[in-house]
Amino acid sequence: MADSSEHVDRPLTPLLAALWTMALWLTEGMALELTEAVRTGASHDVVNLGACTVLATSVVLFAMVRVHAREVSLRLTLGVTGIAPLQFVLAAAAGAGLYPILSMVDNRVLERWPYPPDEAAASTGESSDSKPLFMSSALRASMSSRSAFDRTRRVSGSEK
Repeated sequence: MADSSEHVDRPLTPLLAALWTMALWLTEGMALELTEAVRTGASHDVVNLGACTVLATSVVLFAMVRVHAREVSLRLTLGVTGIAPLQFVLAAAAGAGLYPILSMVDNRVLERWPYPPDEAAASTGESSDSKPLFMSSALRASMSSRSAFDRTRRVSGSEK
């Protein structure tokens, strides 16, 4: 049995990469089928599709890291760094600043192309309030990933 401090080489061969890809595809399919069984019509819900994709990707990615990079921390393996306080404040301000603009655009679109009466009656009352939240989250993720990329380049010495 190998000592826990000993490095074990577990390369990711093309065959293993194909197997991990199939595992992701099967995990996502199982999650979609499970949610469809629980709630009819869930396979056509964009939020459900996104949630199943995130869940399946997270599970398979975590399993890949545990198999192929057991000795290294998950944060270091994925190249994830924390978000700086200033970046967080700027992202929140950008999200708050985009809210009125996106709300106005959404209202104009609804004026031009209103929902059919049957869809309006079936609506749960959820409005476009989630769009600015999504935009601010996307902006935060973009800023965070860009910052992580810059830091990785600086650490590796590839920046000249």
